[in-house]
Amino acid sequence: MPGYAVFNLRASYQINKTFQIYARVNNVFDNRYASYGTFFDTNALPNFFNGGAAFTDPRYKGLKATF
Repeated sequence: MPGYAVFNLRASYQINKTFQIYARVNNVFDNRYASYGTFFDTNALPNFFNGGAAFTDPRYKGLKATF
């Protein structure tokens, strides 16, 4: 799988001895990247996304769910 970069930001501001404001933004540019890969049996699953045509490539790249 190809490499990737993720741009995150964080900042904080100390108001006084007791209070601090903190902000964080993950994946600022909202880039999607494959976080894992695997192989599967091409005959084991139907291909609903391509009009039912058979899968020809046993490689699969998945995206990590982030919330």
